Amino acid sequence: MKINTKYFDAIETEQDDIIRFPQGIFGFEGNTDYVIIKFDDGEDQDDEGLFCLQSTTDESLAFVLLNPFYIDREYDPIMSDDDYRTIGKTAEEDGLVYYAIVVVKDNFSESTVNMKCPIVINKESRKAKQIILESDYSMKHPIMSPAEGGS
Repeated sequence: MKINTKYFDAIETEQDDIIRFPQGIFGFEGNTDYVIIKFDDGEDQDDEGLFCLQSTTDESLAFVLLNPFYIDREYDPIMSDDDYRTIGKTAEEDGLVYYAIVVVKDNFSESTVNMKCPIVINKESRKAKQIILESDYSMKHPIMSPAEGGS
């Protein structure tokens, strides 16, 4: 199927590529179907770099994502039983992928990552949910450390 996108013009995607958020994303509950597009098609590993979470029905609705473990190797998202049920899992198992939403600023070093409310995807069922962690993770975690040019 062909979809129009915010950053990539029109693209072809398969039904199997669609990720469904049964409850939507916070603030966008009416949009449930998305695809993930990698911004850089280089030879990087699948979990590195920036990604676009693009709505399949609203070309203006797209989120920039990255792997939160790339920011914090000790990242430890703990999901509730309800979270697992929503995405079709019964407990912490293989097959889950986590992404954090990036707020990109004009000065990239000022960009932030929402580590408090990651998106978790069940790779098998293609169901996803944005969760709120009970931990002290920040919704505005700096994308760069001060040594890298961040604030």
